[in-house]
Amino acid sequence: MIAKNELYDIIYVTKHCYIYYIEVKKVKNENECLGVNGIMKSGGDLSCEKLDVNGVFRVNGNLKSQTIKGNGIIKVAGKISSNDINFDGIMSAEDKIHAETMDINGVLKAVNITGENIKINGKIKVTEQINCDELNLIISGKSSISNIEARKVNVSSSSMIKRYLKVRLLSADEIVLENVVSENISGDKIKIGKGCKVNTVNYITSLDVDNKATVKVKQKIF
Repeated sequence: MIAKNELYDIIYVTKHCYIYYIEVKKVKNENECLGVNGIMKSGGDLSCEKLDVNGVFRVNGNLKSQTIKGNGIIKVAGKISSNDINFDGIMSAEDKIHAETMDINGVLKAVNITGENIKINGKIKVTEQINCDELNLIISGKSSISNIEARKVNVSSSSMIKRYLKVRLLSADEIVLENVVSENISGDKIKIGKGCKVNTVNYITSLDVDNKATVKVKQKIF
């Protein structure tokens, strides 16, 4: 049991520990689950096996956990690394986020994102690149990603009001898009849906363009 409203230099967390409010300079978690119900601030890197956040969690360093779940706000000054992320709310990292599987409902911000299966429902901002196997985005707020590289990409909009995803470069084998603004899209099988505005599309096998979409240049790659 850790008292509320206390300042500690180092916290060692073992087994299942739930913290309501605490500010620490450094957290060392040896095993099991770290649960945050309320507000927690970590002054340095944090590593644990399972992280469950229901509230506000700030890390002034890197965050590493096998699983990350919960709802609220997670803000990390460094990198986030996990096998599985399932979070509702706001998640942001001032560096890279890596997760084998990621399911976010809300807002996601990072410099780079890597992983296998990534699903975002809400608003996303990535200043550099997303590199993954499968990317599914349902856009409900102003969003931007500099570059996307994946095997399969699906982007749609959940709002009655048009919300665009701006992507500078997008490359994938299979691509299905809606309400995307892009300079260059390259792929094997591509479907450009309603609301899209694309400067150049390079395709190998097939290209389907909706009559409510705009593509300036279409190039078939032999």
